[in-house]
Amino acid sequence: MYSRNLFAGIVLTLIASVSANAETIENVERLIEEKWAGITSFRADMSMNVKVPLGPIEVPSNAEGTIELMTAENGRKYRLDIKNHLAKSFLLKDGLTQELLTVFDGEFEYTEMTVFGRKQVSKRVPDESDTNRPMGGSAVFERLRNQGDVALAGETTIDGTPVWIIDVTANGKPVDVQGPIDPERIRVFIAQDSGLQIKLLMFDKKDKELLRMRYSNVQLNPDLDDTRFEYTPPPGVKVTLSDPLT
Repeated sequence: MYSRNLFAGIVLTLIASVSANAETIENVERLIEEKWAGITSFRADMSMNVKVPLGPIEVPSNAEGTIELMTAENGRKYRLDIKNHLAKSFLLKDGLTQELLTVFDGEFEYTEMTVFGRKQVSKRVPDESDTNRPMGGSAVFERLRNQGDVALAGETTIDGTPVWIIDVTANGKPVDVQGPIDPERIRVFIAQDSGLQIKLLMFDKKDKELLRMRYSNVQLNPDLDDTRFEYTPPPGVKVTLSDPLT
């Protein structure tokens, strides 16, 4: 599995030609923080396509599902429910389908994976620097600056939504995405109405696309049931601690 919850790190970039209100990266960061502060919840469909290194070959992996997030007293809770399919290869004769449910209840993150009808569950405390953890606002810029050199790349629209484009390039050390892929450059598209990243691209040293992630059908501030962010392991399934819990 190239990522615990297929949330391959959320990243941002800066703008080259934007409105007079957002001519610098500092202004863009401020605007994103202001917009994100007004988001108490969101729901979206998501898809992720990535080439996973398996030995000497790359195997296409295609995931589809939903993501939900809501503000809680102790931070933001989230839920990711997806189905991931690894394509056929000489290592995977019939391919492989994984069902993954990740729930963060504000304290612990649980990931339930189902393969060949068998379930396994891991439990951990997400770190603030975790590139797989959904995030918005100025905290995203902190993550990006730890990953590489951040640069404003322009503006565009996606499905009619104005977005800021932010590029992150390697600065002498690998771009950290907490997975087996080794990107040289990352491009992120941030919705101007919410501060939410709605598209992510990763490229290798030859500028070949390694990963593409998209949010679509985004609903801002929907009413979400708090029980969506509670998790109880299935009966008889052992919970494995994937990281030291403090």
